[in-house]
Amino acid sequence: MSVLSKYKKVRKKLRKTLKKLEKRAPKVPVSSVLSKYKKTEQGLKKLVSAVKAPTLGVLSKYKKVRKEFKEKPEAPVSLLVPTGIPGLDKVIGGGFPEKSVIIFAGSVGTGKTILSARYIYEGATRFGEKGLYVCLSETKEKFLRNMRRFGWNFERLEKTGKVSVLGLATAREVELQSNLNVIMREINEQKPQRVVIDPLTAMTNAMETRVDARFLTHVLYKFLENANCTAILTAEIPMGSDFIGAGVEEFIADGVFVLKRAENAGRMVRKLEIVKLRGAEIEEPRHLFTLFGGPQIICKRDEAIEKLNEFLE
Repeated sequence: MSVLSKYKKVRKKLRKTLKKLEKRAPKVPVSSVLSKYKKTEQGLKKLVSAVKAPTLGVLSKYKKVRKEFKEKPEAPVSLLVPTGIPGLDKVIGGGFPEKSVIIFAGSVGTGKTILSARYIYEGATRFGEKGLYVCLSETKEKFLRNMRRFGWNFERLEKTGKVSVLGLATAREVELQSNLNVIMREINEQKPQRVVIDPLTAMTNAMETRVDARFLTHVLYKFLENANCTAILTAEIPMGSDFIGAGVEEFIADGVFVLKRAENAGRMVRKLEIVKLRGAEIEEPRHLFTLFGGPQIICKRDEAIEKLNEFLE
């Protein structure tokens, strides 16, 4: 089919569109009809000029004009989900990318659970976002009791429907599929905007082989990616190991935060390292943090020692 015949075919189709718009005019807003009419009229003029152009380049111009009549989805807007953790939003540029999956990794006692719980608590109390917290290494009762030490009343949030807490502690692979089904069903039914699974390692360690553990991690990540939520998965880093959990989490996650404890001037301090966070420009990836009075990230190096001494005195 020649360019001219293609032009005539499109022109005929556009004229039909104009007639339909004119017939619908009494039923739809005038502004809508006019805008569509102008768009169609402009397209006709461009097609005419394209046909009159030299033979070389006519086809490319024709294709360009045709694209203008196809509905194009709007470019996605990158949104951020504020964590609510004092100091953390400041160092990561405002929050986590919306609908991302974040890893909080570290050895035992580094603060993974406290930071994750603060994320859920602040989401419900400050930002009006529904949360789901899944406990895989301790009972629900123990988790709620520990949170009360920080003044976080998760029981009240559960009663008002703002937060759900699931206690699914298990170390057996036979129960793993059942727990995974419960988690997915809860997310599908409750539709929380914030999710924490603590720790993911409890599930991956229950698998017989590392291959199975990696497969499970991929399945869970893909599910969360399509669940319209922003999730934190905590993971254990075994002593002396350079890998997180099954060794694949850091590669598929959108963000990885490593928590550590170290001795400084005879005192034990906590450190947070931002290994990666997609879409964010991180000026300083390493920071001190404290759990006294609730987790807080000490953002500026020149304030670190002064604030640290203040918290430890």
